[in-house]
Amino acid sequence: MWKILKVLGGLVIVLSLAACGVEDSAADPEAKPYVFIEGENVYAATNSILGVGKDDSNLKLITKYAGANNQAELQTMLAEGKAVLVDEGMPITLIQLGGTSTKIKLTETGDVGWVPSEVVSKN
Repeated sequence: MWKILKVLGGLVIVLSLAACGVEDSAADPEAKPYVFIEGENVYAATNSILGVGKDDSNLKLITKYAGANNQAELQTMLAEGKAVLVDEGMPITLIQLGGTSTKIKLTETGDVGWVPSEVVSKN
């Protein structure tokens, strides 16, 4: 239960920053942004929860339940296989890039689904 609370806190922060359009002000203004390529192997930048499925409907439910701090529904989604925990640094493959959500495959388990786009990292 503690791990889910920790992950949910990170998920809410990631989603809140994405909604506000917050950018990293410490980034080098001269640096060119990294361009991700579909099919590329990358990593999870932070702990998150994967919404399993062909579309992002389970991720939308995760976001709704996390925002309402509804642990019971999140536990149910995990138990039913509609959600999977993603650990920081976990290797992933990009399947479909999106503005706010990205479809990925977890390299270790083969689970496919959607995470907030900010979860994807080149390192």
